Amino acid sequence: MPLIDKFFLIRSTLVLASKARGFTSPNPMVGAIILDQEGNLLSEGYHQKAGTDHAEIVALKKAGTKAKDGILFVNLEPCSHYGKTPPCSQAIIEAGIKKVFIGTLDPNIKVNGQGVGQLREAGIEVEYGILEDECLQLNRFFFHWIKTAKPWITIKIAATLNGKIFSENTNKITGEEVKSRVHEMRAEHDAILTGSGTVLLDNPLMTVRLANSAKNPIRVVLDRRLRCLPSHNIFHQDGKIFLFTSLNNIEKANQLKFPNTEIIPYPDSLDELLIYLGKRNILSVMVEAGFEINSFFLNSSIRNLDGLLKPRFNELFYFLSPKVFPETALSFSSIQEISNLKLKSVKQYGEDLLLQILP
Repeated sequence: MPLIDKFFLIRSTLVLASKARGFTSPNPMVGAIILDQEGNLLSEGYHQKAGTDHAEIVALKKAGTKAKDGILFVNLEPCSHYGKTPPCSQAIIEAGIKKVFIGTLDPNIKVNGQGVGQLREAGIEVEYGILEDECLQLNRFFFHWIKTAKPWITIKIAATLNGKIFSENTNKITGEEVKSRVHEMRAEHDAILTGSGTVLLDNPLMTVRLANSAKNPIRVVLDRRLRCLPSHNIFHQDGKIFLFTSLNNIEKANQLKFPNTEIIPYPDSLDELLIYLGKRNILSVMVEAGFEINSFFLNSSIRNLDGLLKPRFNELFYFLSPKVFPETALSFSSIQEISNLKLKSVKQYGEDLLLQILP
C-alpha cells in the first residue's frame, strides 16, 4: 500500500462532512474519500441531508468500477442496517474496497461495531479511532441524542459587564459581529427555544438570515399563559413553530390560528420537554431566552455516575459586552451553585468577547 497520511485524509472527511452542517439531522454529518491502489484521489462525497445517499455511497458512485482495490476514508463507521437507505457496509464490500480508515465508531446500537465487523468478515482491512476526538466533536449533537434520547442543549446569553440582558433604554447589547455569529450558531441547531417574555419584549424574528442558510430551525416557544399573539414576528418566518401552552389555553390557542404553528401542551418538567423534543427528532436546541428560562436550564441538574450534580445543559456561549446597564435592567438569570464549569475558549467579536463554557 502506498504511503498515505491517514490523519490528513480523515480531517479532510470532516471538512467535507461540515458542508452539510445544519441539514443532515437526525442523521450525522459524514464525509468520505476514496483513493486508488497508488494513493491517487478517485472521488469524495458527503451526506447532504436525511433520506439522501450516505457519504460512502456518493463517493462510491463517483468512483464507479475504479473503486475496486481502493482505499476508503470516512469520519464515521459505515452503517450496517437498512434505514431510509441500504447499508453502506454492503456497498463497500460489493465495490471491492480493500482498506477502510474510520474516524470513530457509530454509537447507534444498530451499527456500533457491526459495520466494522461486516467489513472484516469480507476480508477488508479496517482501522478506526483516527482523530476520534475531532470526529466526536463534529457530531456531538448526534452522539448525545443517540445515547440519551434527548437533544443537546446550548445556552446562548448576551450580557453586559454587570450581567444585564435588557434595558428599557436599549436592548442592543452586542455588536454586528456577534449578530452574524449567533445566526451561524442558530443554523447549526435543529431548534431555537425561547419564552413568551422574550417574544413580548423583543418581538424577535429568530431566523438565520445572516448565516447563508436555506433553513430556519424549528422555533420552540414556551408560553404557559398564552401571552403571545399571532401578529408577533416569530410566527411569520419560514419554518415550523412549536408553541407550548397550558392545557387550559390549548383551545384558545387553536382558535387564534397562529401561522406555521403546532400547539402542544406545556410540559410538567424540563425532562418531559427534552424527552418530547428528542422523540420529534430534534437533536440540538439553542436556548435564547430571558431570566426565567435561563434560570430554568442553568439551575436544573442531574447526578452522574460519580454521584455529582451535573448541569442539564451541554454548552454555554456567553457573549460579554463591555457595556454597563443600570441596576434596574433585567439580569440573565438567578444561578444557584454550579461547580466544575470549564472555560473551553475565548474569542473576540468586535468589542465583545465570546466565552465558550462546558459543564
